[in-house]
Amino acid sequence: MRAVGLLVLLLPALCGAAPRLVRVAGGVSSLVVDGQGTFAYLANDTTLEVLDVAARSPIRTYALGSATHVDAVDEERGEVLLHSDHSASILDLATGSLHDVISGFLPSDIQDAAFAGGRVYVATLFEGTVYSALPDGTRRGGIDPYPSFFELRPAHPCAFAASDDGGMIWFVTTAGRDSVFDAVHVARTSDDTIIARIPLGFWACRLFLRDATSAIAVGEKDGAGSPTVGVVDLEQPSVEPVMIRVPHFHGPALAAYAARRSLLILLHGGHTMRLLALDSATQRVRKRWSLGTRVGIGRDLVVTPDGHTLLVATSKGVYLQALSLP
Repeated sequence: MRAVGLLVLLLPALCGAAPRLVRVAGGVSSLVVDGQGTFAYLANDTTLEVLDVAARSPIRTYALGSATHVDAVDEERGEVLLHSDHSASILDLATGSLHDVISGFLPSDIQDAAFAGGRVYVATLFEGTVYSALPDGTRRGGIDPYPSFFELRPAHPCAFAASDDGGMIWFVTTAGRDSVFDAVHVARTSDDTIIARIPLGFWACRLFLRDATSAIAVGEKDGAGSPTVGVVDLEQPSVEPVMIRVPHFHGPALAAYAARRSLLILLHGGHTMRLLALDSATQRVRKRWSLGTRVGIGRDLVVTPDGHTLLVATSKGVYLQALSLP
């Protein structure tokens, strides 16, 4: 009888926590996890909620004011980077105070924001430029991917990825459908200088570091009607991306990447959420599944760094699911 009781106690640990929808008032529009996958940070139009991932339970709520989208967390400084239509801001987790780093943008101008090299980077649509500053807003600079175009910008930056040591930042520019300006730019954070440009051949607004020498760009090729995935060689800019076919997954998709398991997760976030797990190493689809309508409409997703827990931001809250694959 004692052995049976022990087995019952062990089953949750062996099988992984059961999927769960954690409801959040107003839903969740964006989310990030920390480097250990311990805490998730969930944002909507009014609040940032901190979630204990293992316990599947919120532990603290912050009022956001104007910031509405969460971009990154700096665990050492205890700061969370967010942006709204008009500004990029930092929330101090210890005090709950929120201050603008860079502000004064037009509505819907900011596309993405990131921490790298002790600085904040902001991608803008209308200016077509990456702005940077220290977290306190001082020592502002910028990276212009196409400085010879003064008035009509040929493309705009829309997604970041940063190296673990913060010395390099990569960003994607997109001009529309299959333009020569669709590219990945490699920049040093020490002086905000572009050192390489890698043509993509398709527009992409998601970029993930696969390892120290390659990245994955996710977007859509003109007329494809389904997500386009390219593996980008970061060391040899002249090498064309290796394209990965995503069969039978139509429509625009959100994406998340788990580098430790080489897993790219794609989400079609309509009323019936469909997901696909793609092994970027073997280029093989590992799993397809649906969340149905019970958890709300999908808005964003992220995978914990160990690659074992999927979190989906929805109109009802956040849905957590263990990533068990065949």
